Amino acid sequence: MKSRGLVMHQLANMTSIPEDALNCMYDDFMIKSENTGHLSHQDLVKALTNEPSLKSPVNLAEQLSMAFDHNSDGFVEVRGFCMGMAALIPSASPTNKLNFIFMMYDADGNGALDRDECAKLVRDMLQSSGNAKDTIDTVRVTQIVGEIFQHTDIDNSNSIDVQEFQQLATNPALANIGSDILNLLKHD
Repeated sequence: MKSRGLVMHQLANMTSIPEDALNCMYDDFMIKSENTGHLSHQDLVKALTNEPSLKSPVNLAEQLSMAFDHNSDGFVEVRGFCMGMAALIPSASPTNKLNFIFMMYDADGNGALDRDECAKLVRDMLQSSGNAKDTIDTVRVTQIVGEIFQHTDIDNSNSIDVQEFQQLATNPALANIGSDILNLLKHD
């Protein structure tokens, strides 16, 4: 593992997290990881759902854990955790937030969202806006996914790459959907 000083320097240069908050985040992660610098997905999900300041629902905590695991080895390193958290802070730009959300839902890691991955994102978006999981209408999910693909799949590849996904932040036809997707990252 890299030295704390090097990791903190890199993170400070790459994120908009204030240094004192970055130090607290780093220290808290190291305590939870028993100074190993990494947590299993299961341990991170447990930490995210039990942390009073985060109050993450289990499904969101699982998505975050997967997104923070940059090399898909089943563990989240302290650097990946801090980088991911940088996208969650209120001052993060919509572009950074959308990039992170894209990474969260690109389940197969191929750099594109297919219709199933996009449907998962839409279901989570609807659930986070107060719809009970069992009342989310499959037809409505399919309709929203269709709207997203219609306006963002510029190359008609039947998948959405990260540049196309950025249209959610700028396309007026998708303003409400983009706003709802960005709200996935808000917590009480």
